[in-house]
Amino acid sequence: MRRTTQHLPATQPRAVDHRAVRKIMVAVREAFRQHREARRERQLYSFYVEHSLHDQADSSRRLTLGLLRDARQHWRTALGL
Repeated sequence: MRRTTQHLPATQPRAVDHRAVRKIMVAVREAFRQHREARRERQLYSFYVEHSLHDQADSSRRLTLGLLRDARQHWRTALGL
């Protein structure tokens, strides 16, 4: 009795939606940019507090929080959440 093997069909490479990939990469780059800006603002905040510049420190802190929120939103967009 002769055995026959089942040949599985060759898998086709998936079509890549370049627009979707580009959109994700834009969101990732923007998230990284905003995170870097937030880090700079955090450093400024420390400088302002150290030199008793409380109004500027408060403004810097608010800007840092806004940048981190925006970065989080871009990460969520990139991850499809």
